Amino acid sequence: MKKFLSLLAAAIFALPFFAQSSTDNTFPSINLIPDSRITDQIAFGPETMDADTFIRTSFIASGATDSSIDESMAKLENHWDFFQKIQNQKSIGKDDMQETIRQVLFFIHNDIFLSYNALQTKTDLLLQKGIFNCVSATAIFMYFMKRLGIPVIPVECPNHAFATVQIDGIEFDVETTNPYGFAPGTKIELQSNKPGQKVWVKVPASNYKNRKNVNDKRLLSMIYINRIHVLQTRHQDIETIPLAINQARLQGALNSDGSLLENSPLAGEKTSAIAEIRRCIANVVVDYSGKNLNPAVLDFALLIQNKFGFDPVIQNNCDYVITSYASELCKKKQYEKSLEFIEKYKDAATRQNYLETKQITIANKLVWELDKKTFEENINSIEGNKQNISSKDYRSLISYAYTNEASRLYNEKTDGAALRAIRFSDQACIKFPSDSKIREQNRVLRHNYEAQIHNKIAVLVNSRKTSDAKALCESEIKNLGTTKILAKDLQRLSQMRN
Repeated sequence: MKKFLSLLAAAIFALPFFAQSSTDNTFPSINLIPDSRITDQIAFGPETMDADTFIRTSFIASGATDSSIDESMAKLENHWDFFQKIQNQKSIGKDDMQETIRQVLFFIHNDIFLSYNALQTKTDLLLQKGIFNCVSATAIFMYFMKRLGIPVIPVECPNHAFATVQIDGIEFDVETTNPYGFAPGTKIELQSNKPGQKVWVKVPASNYKNRKNVNDKRLLSMIYINRIHVLQTRHQDIETIPLAINQARLQGALNSDGSLLENSPLAGEKTSAIAEIRRCIANVVVDYSGKNLNPAVLDFALLIQNKFGFDPVIQNNCDYVITSYASELCKKKQYEKSLEFIEKYKDAATRQNYLETKQITIANKLVWELDKKTFEENINSIEGNKQNISSKDYRSLISYAYTNEASRLYNEKTDGAALRAIRFSDQACIKFPSDSKIREQNRVLRHNYEAQIHNKIAVLVNSRKTSDAKALCESEIKNLGTTKILAKDLQRLSQMRN
């Protein structure tokens, strides 16, 4: 986050400010504890699950209640019994696995599936309404394969999922969203109502890029991930975090209390699972650091940092909140409160943002104090904070302190005030010869003072008091040293007669 520091006419150092603070600093409660139904036996158990555990876990991932899960299990058992009866009525050999797989596809599409919806990933809802997508369809298909004892492996692609089955050591793809999806690219002969006529159907084979075989738990985690996607499209980011926690737990990346596994390197799907949590959390942090700036989000971010580490997006938005809120406090002249806030949340910020925001806040505080303290107090304060502000800020503050004091001396309503201001400014020029503001002020002060003396000399000359005018000119040249206006005046006065 780029920040700009400038010394304005009023000597205010600019802290970037992006949003108004929310009047409600409460942060919503978010459950970071996984669903207790995802037991250690599931999370850390075999990657290939038995049919009952697999489908029951799919209902958990779908968000079903315990009573609803029992109803779905009973309903699916009825479908299985009906399929068995149909199979028993057909003359399909026990060894004809290809035909059995085709029959499973026909059955689930005719008796369970009704319509496709890319966002409908819940297996319990599929059983209730018949609406499916690639993930929920693959889960139901795999349940039947597991009941039949046919080796089945889920396949994940970007934006798609399907299955492969293994027959005699050979793998066949199965597009589970199509009733004719076994071995895509193969022609299948269908029964024809017209004698002598043959009807064929073929599902095109797809060469999916970046396809990979995954384990059962990864497929079921995709139910959570698809649900997360739906919530994100509705801008319900808070609700995505518990789902992200559960998908990570399901894939064995978290303990039952939501903590990361100790001394267990996260690799493969586990790394992806934790990354999903961080993405969901980052979205929430973005939401609460936007137009409704809420500093309470930083407490949440620190909690997340301790549990899962920081995502760069999270930290960038923490920087945003810290900088913006510190700026708001500075605008209210609450500099000490701003510094306390910055220190409190320094672990939520990047090191660079922490230092820059702190430096700018201290610089603003010092500027604010310039008109409230003596010159000596201001210099001591600036020098005492030299290590806490940038060198640019330090030079600007020193410059402003000296020029401010010179202006104050010049405007005093006492005899010799202007001359004292010039001598003070002369010393500042000697001390800071490269400071353009100090040099320019010195030039202006000298010019204005010489102009005043020149006008007094003119009055004396016009009053025919040339000797007095010459004495005044010589005296002020002695006071000022190098002059321009008065040197010319003295030259002219020396040529005049009293």
